[in-house]
Amino acid sequence: MSTQMCVYKCPSCEKSFKNTSGFQKHSKKVHGTGLKATEHKVTTPGSKRDDVEDNVCQWMDSDDENNPDCSTEPVFSTPAAVYQKDNLKNDLPALVIEALQQIKCDNCLTIPGSVYGFGIVAIANDVITKVKSGDTFSNKFITDMTSNFWNTIISGDKERTFSLYNEAIWHHFYNMWIDEDLTETVIDDFRKLCNADAENAQLFRTARMFLFRLIVLVRNHRDRSDGLLQIQKVPWQM
Repeated sequence: MSTQMCVYKCPSCEKSFKNTSGFQKHSKKVHGTGLKATEHKVTTPGSKRDDVEDNVCQWMDSDDENNPDCSTEPVFSTPAAVYQKDNLKNDLPALVIEALQQIKCDNCLTIPGSVYGFGIVAIANDVITKVKSGDTFSNKFITDMTSNFWNTIISGDKERTFSLYNEAIWHHFYNMWIDEDLTETVIDDFRKLCNADAENAQLFRTARMFLFRLIVLVRNHRDRSDGLLQIQKVPWQM
């Protein structure tokens, strides 16, 4: 006989629980909050009372050992900040060169038949050569990049789990990555520092690849300084 079943649904992640103790344990352990289960009680129609639906977790005292599907992520908090925005501004030129060096040395870009790879590598090499010869990035480039990347790497600092912290950073980065003004700032400086015959389309592709490489370097640089051990790895580092 089908009947209605009452569950307690987490407003943050929408995970459901059969009893109040499970809800409250989840709320405190995962989200760091003390929500009242009774305020988040919902009714699930058309269920058999003696059936436990796949998306409803029954919490026990030994849930982490005996109920792997209901395991929770440890509460996460960022350490006291050591690395500050001014540190990033000072470190940025070297990190920019490192990101360009990664592009220059990426063998996947220069495999036979590559359509755009050789041009991207050429632009990266030109910029590296000019900077090492004494040319510098513009003040606008350094200021805009510092501000945007700093806001990105601190965007997850208030999250209580590492997965939410990680998600917040990458969500913020995506919005920055598709920002036309920032991309144009990168293209303008790269154009001044590379051969005059570089095509706009190639500069655009290089800028997009460069921004992705740079966020990984900037984030790892800050994480190491602040004592976070979850250093980000990307395919070319594995």
